[in-house]
Amino acid sequence: MVFSDLYGTELTTELGSADTSQRFTTVLRKRYVNEGQRVFAEQTGCYVKRGTLPLVSGTQEYDLETAFTDYLRPSQTSASLQRVGASTTSYTEGPDLPYVAEETLNQTRPNWRAESAGVPDCWTVRADGGSTYLVLVPAPSVPVAETWSVLVPYVAQPPDMTDDSHEPFGNATPRTVLRPYHRACVHYAAAMLEKLRKNDQGRELQLKMFAAIVTKYQADQAPRNGGRVRLAVDYRRALRRPRTGDPWRW
Repeated sequence: MVFSDLYGTELTTELGSADTSQRFTTVLRKRYVNEGQRVFAEQTGCYVKRGTLPLVSGTQEYDLETAFTDYLRPSQTSASLQRVGASTTSYTEGPDLPYVAEETLNQTRPNWRAESAGVPDCWTVRADGGSTYLVLVPAPSVPVAETWSVLVPYVAQPPDMTDDSHEPFGNATPRTVLRPYHRACVHYAAAMLEKLRKNDQGRELQLKMFAAIVTKYQADQAPRNGGRVRLAVDYRRALRRPRTGDPWRW
């Protein structure tokens, strides 16, 4: 469905009202449909981008929220170190560049912040006030004849739809595999608009339908036939959930 369908006929059907100028104005309809796609992306991690961070020799930390203005959190795909020389390109990644929690580094690799610069062998993410930093260990030592970058997959905020022909999750170049979940934006918008007529029952119903599509997306992404796919290190969970004996993980 395109933007005009979402804030127009589809939302009209859910609200049972064609009003676009009094209570359920077109401006509010558009606003809440866009908010719906943002919340869906936040809850599912469905909108992933890969950013490139140019590295500076000797610089260990890089502000992800400054580098990528739509940054939300790391995705489940690990970072890669790209090294480009005069005639070759190589990558350090996977087991050669694992994520390690900051507190684990503190406990198992004391003085890691002061190590001599070289080829990074792991990375971490830390929060500092309103910033989120990607930290390379050790700091990179970039040869004069080479260019080094970190490829950072991250969950991003999808851009707001502005044109009637835009689709959720990418606007003019949407992720077509997410089309089955577009209706989540409508249910979220309907829930927000139901507050305007104090219809708490209708609002709760719409939020439940929104949550059901979130659950469907998560089920659709699960491994098929009972199989399990596991990452060597689920660093996204490590960032978000403390574990026993590791109180400073965030």
